[in-house]
Amino acid sequence: THVKTPINRRDLLTTLQESAASVKPVDFEITTAGSVKTLPGFSIRTAPYGPSARVEKVKLMGNVSIPRKVDSYLNDPYVKAEETLTSLYKAGHDEYYLTRLFSAGLLGTARQRKLVPTEWSITAVDDILSKQLYKQVRQYSIINEYRVTSYSAVENAATVVLTPTPWMYELLEGWLRYMDKPPYSDHEILRPRKTYAENTGGAYYAVRFSLLKHLAERREQSGAIVFFEIKPGWVPLGVWRFREIVKKALEQRTERFQSLDEALAHIEPHLSIPLHVYLKQSSLIPLLRKQQKLDIQ
Repeated sequence: THVKTPINRRDLLTTLQESAASVKPVDFEITTAGSVKTLPGFSIRTAPYGPSARVEKVKLMGNVSIPRKVDSYLNDPYVKAEETLTSLYKAGHDEYYLTRLFSAGLLGTARQRKLVPTEWSITAVDDILSKQLYKQVRQYSIINEYRVTSYSAVENAATVVLTPTPWMYELLEGWLRYMDKPPYSDHEILRPRKTYAENTGGAYYAVRFSLLKHLAERREQSGAIVFFEIKPGWVPLGVWRFREIVKKALEQRTERFQSLDEALAHIEPHLSIPLHVYLKQSSLIPLLRKQQKLDIQ
């Protein structure tokens, strides 16, 4: 959401918030001032946006549809955002709807509520929901094999390796446009990290959400190493693509292996960046190999 004009009139803000909370599409009548900028806008982590102009007036044309449970939380100034998000997600509202609520400044205690840039709201929702999913996943039995799945779309490719370990996760993000730079990586072991994933940013949390959602739905526990490659023809589509591409990868045919080296040998021919380049940046692969040697001994 790119709002360059400050929203300082209560009626305009209320209109935008009501539309964000609606579970059904709403129509607007918008009055603008000045010329309309027709050139689209792009950035690395957010979806492209179209024509923009200074907004003078916004009027809702019709009624909004806000579920009763959602409305009760929106009107409660004492409930924290984490509690609201968790409750509404369990009630069946998806992460995209919840991100709209968060971005529109509708969640949290009265002092917490403020407009949040789309990129930040996506990451916040992914982080909060994935931590709740982790609490479920850690109670489930650990898988007994290495599983490999992959999927490519919009000049992005994800290869997922699920490991027969307690929860641990690493994202290795390689950019083919910048082959002179090593892949970016962040990881966590046994529990969600407390510090921000500086190297891979919002992508880290988007991928983690899809992984933990998949495991929770299957009532399984595993570790995960994700190789995510961004090809030269890539265009900025927003951080959501990491979530969706990994989700699709986990829905594809699964290859199964008894060792990490067998799994890596399988994926190596399919990676655009050489495997040895990723290995130099990985923290979990050396750890797993060391563990395998100890198990053999």
